[in-house]
Amino acid sequence: MDNGSAPSEADQIEGSGLAGTVLRGPGNLGYAAGCNLGIRHAIGQNADYMWLLNNDTIIDPDCLDALVTAGENDDRIGLLSPVVYEYLSPHAIQFAGTVVDLPGERRPTLTSTDHPAVLANEGRLALWGTALLVKRRVVEKIGILDERYFAYVEDMDFSVRAMAAGFSTRVVREAAVFHKHGSSLGSQGSPIREYLVTRNEYLFWTTHLAGWRRFSYRMRYAPWVLRRMLDARLHGEESAEEYIASGGWDALRGRLAPGSSEAGRRPRSGRS
Repeated sequence: MDNGSAPSEADQIEGSGLAGTVLRGPGNLGYAAGCNLGIRHAIGQNADYMWLLNNDTIIDPDCLDALVTAGENDDRIGLLSPVVYEYLSPHAIQFAGTVVDLPGERRPTLTSTDHPAVLANEGRLALWGTALLVKRRVVEKIGILDERYFAYVEDMDFSVRAMAAGFSTRVVREAAVFHKHGSSLGSQGSPIREYLVTRNEYLFWTTHLAGWRRFSYRMRYAPWVLRRMLDARLHGEESAEEYIASGGWDALRGRLAPGSSEAGRRPRSGRS
């Protein structure tokens, strides 16, 4: 899937023979909508699996075989992920699953394959979209990625929706990818990333919390945004501070459709 790269780059990929089919979007649609183009194509080709793979990863040669084998051995599983290691520190684990605690409003990321939640294979871990293997049955039951997210947190939303529909998830300890974390937007602390993460945090929790908890979260969200802004200021990241403010302001006024994202523009920080 080519998601808005320069025409010459897409031509090079297509002419390399490394990709069977290159799908070209009309521009940068974001992670969610870009992946959805590929998912729809794969479903149309009667694929049993779809592998969402970031372009800033290096894949262990046995990774995909290990994922598919684990999926074939357990019909309950709908989503699978390899262990994600740091590209520059190949023995350091970047991601081994996320425990989503809806009542506690927490999403701690695991960085050890020895954590009980990973060892138990209990099927209740949310998975990153970095190298996410999706069974066809999941898409047929819950649909595709929520494009309102544009990028970031859509994988957590997709995982929670899959688990709510009765599917198990699995981090396959024998499978590995090496990830240049954050390089898709220039750096881990990219101001654009700060905007999207801030805005999408609100979308995630107001989607998956219910009743009083959803209402009360809205009151806690603004102080959380202010704390992120203060942290950015203390670290001298003035541009990030503005993008965090813009993301929070857009979230609170309901600017959550994919076309409303200000990720490609200088944030207004509430000013006209």
